[in-house]
Amino acid sequence: KYPMADSTILRLNLYAVTEDGMPGDRIYHSALIDRFPLEKGWLRFDLETYGIFMEEPFFIGFEFFSHHTRTTSYPFHIGAKFGGVSYTRQVSNGAWEKFSGATVSAYVTVRQ
Repeated sequence: KYPMADSTILRLNLYAVTEDGMPGDRIYHSALIDRFPLEKGWLRFDLETYGIFMEEPFFIGFEFFSHHTRTTSYPFHIGAKFGGVSYTRQVSNGAWEKFSGATVSAYVTVRQ
């Protein structure tokens, strides 16, 4: 039916929060890209090696580099909870769109 991918590539983007509460400019411009095996469980980005320190609120964006073609399906699913607000865009430099009804989450470990 569809060929199965064994891994996927994601880029983590960090965005400032605008005055109206939406994602703004990228805060960190170096590539935070990693390949992850497609297996059940959490994906982990270790940002300590990049020396990233945040002092203001920020958004985390996950950019999926697709293996998707007309002959393959998306290789993973994203979990969400009902309620809340999330933001999405179709391309890297596209306009942000706010949508209500589901919240995609990421856990961030903070060291002070």
